[in-house]
Amino acid sequence: MWRTFLGLLLWMAPAWAQAPSIKATLANPEFARVLVAGHRGALLRAPENTFPSFQHAVALGADIIELDVRYTRDGRWVVFHDATLERLTGSPGAIEERTLEEVRQLRINLPQFPAHKDLRVLTLEEALEFLKNRAIAYLDHKTGPGVLLSRELARLGAADRAYIVARTPPWAMDLRRGSPEVHIMGAIDEDEPEALIQEFLPARPTLMELPRKHLTPANIALLKNRGVRVFTNSLEREERLRFGAFQELLYRGADAIQTDHLEWLAPYVRAFNAARQAR
Repeated sequence: MWRTFLGLLLWMAPAWAQAPSIKATLANPEFARVLVAGHRGALLRAPENTFPSFQHAVALGADIIELDVRYTRDGRWVVFHDATLERLTGSPGAIEERTLEEVRQLRINLPQFPAHKDLRVLTLEEALEFLKNRAIAYLDHKTGPGVLLSRELARLGAADRAYIVARTPPWAMDLRRGSPEVHIMGAIDEDEPEALIQEFLPARPTLMELPRKHLTPANIALLKNRGVRVFTNSLEREERLRFGAFQELLYRGADAIQTDHLEWLAPYVRAFNAARQAR
């Protein structure tokens, strides 16, 4: 009886509970589960890129937490999405114009989340420490030198707990120059030619982010033959199609899917993983 119960718990647990590192999951050829990523945590449940948002995301079953990284005027890394401060903090200007001490004085308040008031802007170090042993971090690199972000990740001992997105091949190579240990995700959008995928490969990415348009059998085969995992998004179609959108991405070959609706995607992917494992 207890063995059956333990097996059920392991099946229900997110992938990181069994294999929390990137080497054990996304960089492991034997790892066969699809992972779920929470966009800025769980931004429909709490202010984005904050501890409450990350907590909700983990509770809802996220294996990966996407967070946005910016560089302060005095060369410190903080977690913040927008190019300007106004929407989230009510203050003018940008993160890049302020020192870390000045950023520390800011408070995040969104009217739709009255239970979560006066939240601080997190440093990258704080965010990674919180996510340690909870979820893999996906760093959406907004500003700052890529080579320094790679070095910071290595300095924090988080090179196997987080990966950094690069949106051009030179960007990816800049990240690679920063640290041979860092995990990189290349990314192209719908307006870019799929031939660009090949240009990311010299940077040895662990993942490649593709839009639905480029999730073709040829591109999936190219990447998987090189040991590169496929990441994609379901941030728009999910509102209209929900499970139909998820199913399409899964059967096209996605290894990880990002969503705003973890409450829909996480149980769907758990069931998909269980069915695939049973075959």
